[in-house]
Amino acid sequence: MQFIAQATDNNGGLVTALQTTTILDTPPTMTTLTASPAPLTQPGGALTLTATGKDIDGTVAKVDFYYLPAGVSMPNTATDFLIGSAMTGTAYGWTLVSKNTSSFATGAVRYYAVATDNNGVASAPLMINGTVNVPPTIGSLALTNPAYRGATMVLTAQNVLDTAPGTIAKVAFYLDSSGDGLVETTDKLLGTGVLVAGTHDYKLTASTVGFPLGRCSSSRRRRTTTAAL
Repeated sequence: MQFIAQATDNNGGLVTALQTTTILDTPPTMTTLTASPAPLTQPGGALTLTATGKDIDGTVAKVDFYYLPAGVSMPNTATDFLIGSAMTGTAYGWTLVSKNTSSFATGAVRYYAVATDNNGVASAPLMINGTVNVPPTIGSLALTNPAYRGATMVLTAQNVLDTAPGTIAKVAFYLDSSGDGLVETTDKLLGTGVLVAGTHDYKLTASTVGFPLGRCSSSRRRRTTTAAL
């Protein structure tokens, strides 16, 4: 391919200059990008990103998927967080399943994908919007202190709040079997709390029948409180 530059002066004199070059590659293009779950992603939860694209004069060697926090308007693959890369695709595109989301800031975020062809030429980024959920908070967990096994106890999760547009769907209470402060499959579900009118508190009344003697921990998420039986 050849280019010509021609200069003309005020007396009609002409001069030309030539330059030739070879265009070796047409960059690939990204067509679609989707995220699942959408639009909400839980911090630390699994995120699936799927992109489709093409390369008219070669093949797509890989697709890189990036995370862009709120307030950053322009993508920069040199500095943005690389979630991961998909090296092989199918008729449905290139899919990345990642749990590398624990460092994502909560709130509005963006994801984008960049394809690289077999000659190392990259596509323009294709971007979509997403949201990383802001988890609810519990101010404290309180309970009446039963003096004997079989007594009725009242558990109260106090000042349970969620950031808009989220709302509290439920507050579940567990007997923390291992005493480690974590909700696990071995923990006993005591029930779901009821919202106390006019407050942000959720209350559960439960029997201690069958509880082990000694000190028992009740929990909601990572917040625990201890009672002696």
